[in-house]
Amino acid sequence: MLVLFFVGGPTPKRVAWSYTLAKKPDGTFERGANTMPAYTGPWKACLGYDPALKQDTARPADFDDCVDFYLAGGGSLDAKPEITLPTDGAIANREFELSWTGFPPSASRLVLVSQSREMTVAHRTTASQGSGQWKIRVGAPGRYELRVYFEGDDLRARMPIEVKP
Repeated sequence: MLVLFFVGGPTPKRVAWSYTLAKKPDGTFERGANTMPAYTGPWKACLGYDPALKQDTARPADFDDCVDFYLAGGGSLDAKPEITLPTDGAIANREFELSWTGFPPSASRLVLVSQSREMTVAHRTTASQGSGQWKIRVGAPGRYELRVYFEGDDLRARMPIEVKP
């Protein structure tokens, strides 16, 4: 039994499985285009011998052997994202402009998270644009974190932002 798990979230997700037959011990595990979810980030390919391992309850720890691999979004391996904030910084209740450059030609996301509450306060997709601007207004001063995701859940970068009163 060969099972693929996405392990980039809070719990592993069993995404696909395949098995061999006793009379056909060799083979190739192939999936058709667009038959896998677009989970980017860390994965495990696990091999085991119990037919029950194909069940939804299977976890990587249930297997005899696993190989770790990382699935990156298209065009993202050589991307070097840059974020620019205004010279006077971010001020609460005042709109400020964030600029981005160096992004891959894929559906990336910018997510602003309040560090005190671990809550998303603003988000924006890049619409596959390598560069662009985003006007943001944050209602409360404090510490925030800008998180850059390339294609799915692939957290590529983090940037602290202090919002002044």
